[in-house]
Amino acid sequence: MRRANQADLPAMIDFIRPDVANCLYIYINLRVYGTEYPHMPVWVEETDGQIRMVALCYYDTALRIYCRPEDDAAFARARELVETVGHRLVFTTYSMAQRLAEAFPGRYRLEKGMIMREEKYRKFDFSLVEQAKPEDAAEIAALICGDPFYSGQYQQEKLAAELAERMRAGTGRSFIIRQDGRIVVHSAITAEVDDIAMVSLFICHKDYRNRFLGETVENYIIYTLQKEGKVLHGLMLEERRIQMLERMHNSKVALQGKLTLLMPPGEEQQA
Repeated sequence: MRRANQADLPAMIDFIRPDVANCLYIYINLRVYGTEYPHMPVWVEETDGQIRMVALCYYDTALRIYCRPEDDAAFARARELVETVGHRLVFTTYSMAQRLAEAFPGRYRLEKGMIMREEKYRKFDFSLVEQAKPEDAAEIAALICGDPFYSGQYQQEKLAAELAERMRAGTGRSFIIRQDGRIVVHSAITAEVDDIAMVSLFICHKDYRNRFLGETVENYIIYTLQKEGKVLHGLMLEERRIQMLERMHNSKVALQGKLTLLMPPGEEQQA
């Protein structure tokens, strides 16, 4: 495995495009940033001149890996990369995530998720929603990192820097609702190109739940992207939400795995 360069880009895009649903973030980020963006290292693995794996990480948040085929050689390279990079989050297909979790016993929490294509929305009071500005990033990061769901997944200052950079560069959009003078709901389009967009980092403050504020932001984003001719995709980890989206006639696209670091490397034997 080696670090990719700009000359590798066309072949990497051709490699992942036939199975793009399994690697949407990789595809979009390669299309938007290429391979030379300083906050996004990209790796490529080849066998006999044919690409077998592409991986990247944006800032210090998540390592994303896509292999085809997922044979033992690909698993060995993926395991080596996870060990070397040591990120808090790893995203890949669920089958590969299962093998990686077994390879690092006690180090990661494995979650099964589904990429959903979100094309149907319900109408709420969309006037409550505003698009965040870079100066809101610190408050958004504090809201996210202060919730138990995201506990240990992100470092607050680095997440704030990433969100602000995406807003300034026009490569990400955060949408918020304020109540009582503070931000209480957030969701973000964290990657988009052509007619594809990805949503993530949804959070509703615990004191403002059961008021349909979270649903308002989520449905507003679908509504907004439809007007722009884009289709929203999101990784759903809760079966309840998957079933709700299916009832609204949204579609399952790809089974994904998420690995969350539970303890630093080298400490497994002390647990």
